Amino acid sequence: MGRRPWPCFCSWGLPRAPPQRAPEIAVSDWAGLKAALRDCQEQGGRIRLESDIEIDENFDYGGLGLPPVTVDCGEYTIHIKARTPGHQVTFICTDDTLTFTGAGGEDGLLHVCPGGWLGINSIVIQAGSGNAVVQENGGVLVVDQ
Repeated sequence: MGRRPWPCFCSWGLPRAPPQRAPEIAVSDWAGLKAALRDCQEQGGRIRLESDIEIDENFDYGGLGLPPVTVDCGEYTIHIKARTPGHQVTFICTDDTLTFTGAGGEDGLLHVCPGGWLGINSIVIQAGSGNAVVQENGGVLVVDQ
């Protein structure tokens, strides 16, 4: 008779790495927000605004299988607006793992100004007691399901 090993499903004594927490990144301008959104595409995270932000260039956020990213606007607003009258700035968000949260207020979390173009699809926008999205005359808002 040969020896038969007993299966063991125990894991004591094996060191385990603590789960990595997604980073929180504080931003105060468009360059910082753009970099933070790109950085968070790898491992997710939380982005916290420290001031109002103006998006004045085209930007597209989205993809398949991205980790959760939350943009905490707090009391601040992200304005999508063109630098020069007659030009258009496009900000497109198409990922169900992207969430914008904050108070909202009169200007909203996302504010589409004249010359701005906001395209949203499958994102989450949670405004506390104010407006989630504000669209001015001359701004374009496209909501796609």
